[in-house]
Amino acid sequence: MAAHAKASPFPGYSRKGMTWWRGIAKNNNRDWFMAQKPVYEAEVKTATEALAAGVAAKVAAFAPAYAPADPKKAVMRIYRDVRFSKDKSPYKTELGAKFGHTLPSGQAGGPSDCAGFWFSVGAKGVDVVGGAYAPGGPQLKSLRAWLDENHAALGKLLGRKPLRDAMGELQGEQLVRVPRGYDAEHVAADLLRRKQLYLQAHLPAKLLTTPDLQKEIVKRFKLMLPFVEALNEALGR
Repeated sequence: MAAHAKASPFPGYSRKGMTWWRGIAKNNNRDWFMAQKPVYEAEVKTATEALAAGVAAKVAAFAPAYAPADPKKAVMRIYRDVRFSKDKSPYKTELGAKFGHTLPSGQAGGPSDCAGFWFSVGAKGVDVVGGAYAPGGPQLKSLRAWLDENHAALGKLLGRKPLRDAMGELQGEQLVRVPRGYDAEHVAADLLRRKQLYLQAHLPAKLLTTPDLQKEIVKRFKLMLPFVEALNEALGR
C-alpha cells in the first residue's frame, strides 16, 4: 500500500513553526539558519512532509495520477540555487510541495513536461497553484496547437463559477505578440501569447495553524483538476 494511503489529516503548523517562518523572512543567513535548524527540521520540514502526505492521501481518491507514492519527495528543498541570481539569499522563505502527473514507470514528470499542482507555505500564508508553470519550448508548441482548436473548451472550463471563486483568473507571463504561425487577430490571441498557464490563489496565514489548511488545499486541487487534465491532454500525457 502506498505511503500516502495511511496518512493522517494534517493538524496545522505549531507555534514554534510559525515563529521560524517569521524568523527566516528577517534573518536569511547561514548563521541564523544553522542555529535554528533543529526547529526547522522538527516544526517546519517534518510538518510540511506531513501536510504533503495528507494532501496526497486525499488526491489519491480523485486524481491518483497526481498522488506521489512518497510524498516526502514531493516537498521542495529549502535551499535556493543562487548561481544565476542577483539575490544571494541562501534560503527560501517558503516551503512547498509539487504534485506532477505520474509517468507509467512511476516517476513523476518534471515541471516542464506536464501540468500539475503545487502549494507553497510561508509566514504570509499559503499559495495554491495548478497548471503549466514552466513549460519548455516543445511543451509550449503542443499547448498552443491545442489552444488553437480548443480555446473555447478551455474558456468554458475556466469560466465555471466554483473555480473562478476559489482560484480567480488565468495567470502567467505573456509574449508581446502572437507567436509566429498564428494570426495576430486570432480569437484566442491572449491564450496563444502565454508562456505559462496557471491558476493561483493565496490563503491567509491564520489558516496555517489549523486542520483546515489541508482541506482548503485539497478543495482547490479538486476544482482545478479538469483544467490541469485538459493541459495534460494537450501535452499528450
